[in-house]
Amino acid sequence: MDESGLSIAIAGRTGLAHYSLVRRRWVLFGNEAQEKSMVVCGGLIWWREFIGIGCFNINSKKDEIRFYPSTCKLDNRFCATTNVPYAVLLINTFRDYFICLCADKHIMIFSIQLPDVQTVPTVELRRIQDVSLNGYLPHPMCVTFLTLSYLSADKNPSKKENSVTETEMPESILLNVAGNLLMFQRDWSGPQPKQSSNRFRAVPFCNPMKIASSVENVWMPDIEAEDKKLLRNSLWLSCGAAGMKVWLALFSQESVQNKSFLAKRIMLPFAVDLYPLAILAEDAVILGAGSDHSASDMTTPGSPTASLSTLFNMLDFSTLERTSEIYLHQVLRQLLRRNLGYNALQLVRCFTALPYFSHILELLLHEVLEEEATSKEPIPDPLLPRVVLFSKEFPQYRKTVAHCARKTEIALWEHLFSTVGSPKALFEECLVNGDLDTASSYLIILQNLEKFYVSRQHATLLLESALERRSWSLARDVVRFLKRIDPHEAEIEPVSRPLPPRYGPRFAAPVVNLEENEGFNLNKQPLTRNPSLSFYETEAPSKEKSTKSESARGVTRKHSGSLNLSTKSDEPEKHDVEVLLYRHARKLLATYRIRDLGMFAANLEEYELVGFLRKERLRSSKLDDPVQAVKQLHTDFSWPLPILTHSAFYRSLRKYNTRPPALTIPLNSAPAANGKEHVSDGDLGGSHSTREIVLSPVRFNIASPATPDLSEDVGTEASDLNGELQSQSLNLAGDLSRSNSESQLHDMTMELANRGPQQSELELRYLFQVMAEAECYDWCLLIALVLRDSSLFSRNISVAASKSEKEPLYINKLSTTLNSIKRWISEECLGYKPFLTSLAQDVDNVDQLCKRLIPKCASNSPPATRVNSISTESAHSDTEENATGSTPKLDSMTDSSQIPPSDSCIIS
Repeated sequence: MDESGLSIAIAGRTGLAHYSLVRRRWVLFGNEAQEKSMVVCGGLIWWREFIGIGCFNINSKKDEIRFYPSTCKLDNRFCATTNVPYAVLLINTFRDYFICLCADKHIMIFSIQLPDVQTVPTVELRRIQDVSLNGYLPHPMCVTFLTLSYLSADKNPSKKENSVTETEMPESILLNVAGNLLMFQRDWSGPQPKQSSNRFRAVPFCNPMKIASSVENVWMPDIEAEDKKLLRNSLWLSCGAAGMKVWLALFSQESVQNKSFLAKRIMLPFAVDLYPLAILAEDAVILGAGSDHSASDMTTPGSPTASLSTLFNMLDFSTLERTSEIYLHQVLRQLLRRNLGYNALQLVRCFTALPYFSHILELLLHEVLEEEATSKEPIPDPLLPRVVLFSKEFPQYRKTVAHCARKTEIALWEHLFSTVGSPKALFEECLVNGDLDTASSYLIILQNLEKFYVSRQHATLLLESALERRSWSLARDVVRFLKRIDPHEAEIEPVSRPLPPRYGPRFAAPVVNLEENEGFNLNKQPLTRNPSLSFYETEAPSKEKSTKSESARGVTRKHSGSLNLSTKSDEPEKHDVEVLLYRHARKLLATYRIRDLGMFAANLEEYELVGFLRKERLRSSKLDDPVQAVKQLHTDFSWPLPILTHSAFYRSLRKYNTRPPALTIPLNSAPAANGKEHVSDGDLGGSHSTREIVLSPVRFNIASPATPDLSEDVGTEASDLNGELQSQSLNLAGDLSRSNSESQLHDMTMELANRGPQQSELELRYLFQVMAEAECYDWCLLIALVLRDSSLFSRNISVAASKSEKEPLYINKLSTTLNSIKRWISEECLGYKPFLTSLAQDVDNVDQLCKRLIPKCASNSPPATRVNSISTESAHSDTEENATGSTPKLDSMTDSSQIPPSDSCIIS
């Protein structure tokens, strides 16, 4: 097979053929006489797109080396032929060199070149060197492998640096003679031959050096990267039952030029669980075949009339499968055992970019830990401290330790963390570095090693960090973990279980006295984890387990006599979690990050977002800075600010000036019939018509008692955004066909460009519905403004006005928000000017209704001192609610008469 893996060449009794996996066709000899006139005896080899063979020509009775181009037909007219004196037994290529072993125990080396001018693809072979092996081979058939290489066991400093052949010729020849790997190196010690202008002269070879024995396969990585010189100069061997070996260079040549007494290479053995077939040096993976043996079933009775399947069950058999294995951790272990940490660090830097590099470090730590922690004999020079120090050189160190501990028996954790350090310190380092997933792994470790309150305290710290970094899935798991921890387990005396004999007495779990620990201790079991404390458990404990825990608690109380806990002792712990979540939700709402608030509520189980918003309607959800809230909405939802076009602005002005003034319209009158299309209730959440782009005004009877509830209208919204955009595009195309105005095309294009992503629109409309149910109409107003949905904007004002007859707070908050937004639009963001101008009637109605209801608001409000102290009292009430953990019911918040009027009701 060629290097690309797309072509295959085969040889038969006579002739050869090749197959293309791309074209899926075979290429055979067109002339059958040519195919039968040669016998391939030296094997096949690919060099670029050429097929090289060593063959015997039956017609001429000569041995030849031939190269056929795979891009042409198989024909002797296109092949390049070179005669050799003896039969070719082995052939191979290395870069642009061809090497062959003949039956006379001679090796011939050729250079392969492409001619400058060629009509058909062909090659030229130039003979460079002839090496005799008469004194080293018992028989030429004993050689099973032959190749050239750039490897050298010892670079001689007296080597001629300016020699021309140094850069052209390979450094050595590798031969596998009956399992013994021999290397012939060039002799640079003597006088160097001069090279003539028309002929190649090569440096002779020294006597061979035996590298290894029992060798079956040899691999040399062909790597060009300069930062992977250590891999490029390595040799990988498969030695059968002896496992695998790697021949590594220890130092660069520059560092050992004047230090000839230092070893420059080392042979490292390591075991594998497969038969290696190929090695991916840059990926640290060995590809091979694995076997699974199945023993015979001796219980099956045998008889002459037994079926074939029954007879098969009585026989032993093995199944083969292709598999792979990582080898790097075993090589690093051998280097560290020999105190070659610097060379191990040089080697591992070639693999730091691998996605599974942390898994390699984990395998290294796990194997050393298992070997040393389960050893019955004392280890005078332990390897585990060196492995830990080596792992600290990489940022994956904490993750490696956590995953290794999670996959190791709990009985070995004491030995691991006595070398690694305290898991609490590693947990805190993970929090400081923002590695929350790794910190969650340490949380399970702390749960089994530390006391009850320590694991709860660290879980609370992790929850705070997860909420701050918006890691919602992790926060959900931590909340479930905190709620699932049983505080009564601290009262149960831990059961002391003896460890298996192979661990030795040093790992025996100590018996904890309850009286010394004031009656509380985490139920830590040395060998098995308590499934009720699982971090990822979602199911509730069974009734049988709860009964057992209650009986155990009763026995403990009876025994100690000093414990006096109520049956609701877990309420304070749950209350702490609820207070933490409540404070974070208030923080998000106070900083106008309602998208994060929506993600927060969606990922946490059983979190009442509507009830929270109703409770915080006059506190953290109160819009003190509506302008900053609008800017935050645009930032969080990736929604662009609208761009003002002159034609749209002046068209809106003309439409506004042609209608009657807003002050002449009675508040209780019906909307004027001006020929404009009225938006129906069903179009509340998805009116994307051409009239919305033109921004024509839509008026509602704000004082009508029959105004529908906003949350119900939004809840009936079922329009798909893709369909809306398609219908909008069709409407736009129809308008363009009716009016060939370039300015109108520009306005419509800008209107579509000013909209954000579809997912953001879905999220905004969902939050609009939530805010409407919580009666936060000021937030609904800002969301409708960002969406520039006139129907949502007007209907929100209509519902707020209908509720303001009983409680003027709603319309007063809308009036304050609109005034701030109007100032911001006039000064900074003119893109909203056409939209707000088209809805000027509704805006004016809000102002008029607010002025009309001011006396009512002032009459119902307490004295000025009481009004000015509302914020202080609400803060006190917030503190009391947080201390008691009580949450007001949603039914009590629906009555607007219980909401105290805010200080914004008094408008000068």
